[in-house]
Amino acid sequence: MMSDNHFPISMPASRPCRYSPRKPRVFALGWIILLFGIFPILSCAASGTNSQIPKHPWVPGELLVAFQDDIPEERIAAIVLEEGGRIGRPVGKGSLLLILLPEETDIPEAARRFSSHPEVRYAEPNYRAILLERE
Repeated sequence: MMSDNHFPISMPASRPCRYSPRKPRVFALGWIILLFGIFPILSCAASGTNSQIPKHPWVPGELLVAFQDDIPEERIAAIVLEEGGRIGRPVGKGSLLLILLPEETDIPEAARRFSSHPEVRYAEPNYRAILLERE
């Protein structure tokens, strides 16, 4: 049996309307939050922050070279000069040196040239360390 307000008898007549005035406000609020949440991400992407990413994973013009332990400093200086570089500074303890080369030097090729000397244990580019922020 149906009452005059077209609700079944078991349902109270004071039931809230299915389309309450709150829903459009909540819907609009959701869109506002979404737009303001995405806007900073899109603005960073559009601003070219990717242009700050270096071309190579190593520092241009820098090479790390480890020499054998019994090599005299004069011979080390001669090898570095022969390869067109200069000694920057020692790195850590031992015989690892930072070698400074001209900026336009092909660093992987320079590492191969240094490694070809029998007095050199190894030579590698001075790779960049990337620090990640914790959130």
